[in-house]
Amino acid sequence: MRETFIERLRNFPGVKYSFGKNFDYNIIFSEQINSFNMHTPGFGIGVPSGIATVNKINAIFVGVMQADGIFTFNISTVDIRRAMIGFHDFEEASGNNMVTEWELFTIFSNEDYFKKTIFHNGANEFLISKRGIKIKWN
Repeated sequence: MRETFIERLRNFPGVKYSFGKNFDYNIIFSEQINSFNMHTPGFGIGVPSGIATVNKINAIFVGVMQADGIFTFNISTVDIRRAMIGFHDFEEASGNNMVTEWELFTIFSNEDYFKKTIFHNGANEFLISKRGIKIKWN
């Protein structure tokens, strides 16, 4: 029997960090796959709480990459088009309640992060390219 999407992620042996816009769902999903998220103390990788938000986000990316982990990104309710266009700086994103779009923009802007990211909607994996998004049947 084939593994479900959740089982496949849960069984990944390394560090996992989950991004997502929906607070409650992101916590539940992270628990289901044994992943860290923004609500895990120290973000699961020892990020200090007393630094600026943009530096915390950067530390998450660096920490997960150093641990040879993966990112999971729930694209539901995220303005993907805005993330692809980008932002002048973090304050522009933060001031418009688009921190999650900033995180996605960061992934789109870094090929190494992009290669380590699994895009999903909580049930299905999606393949994202400059041509668009398509579902990868699980």
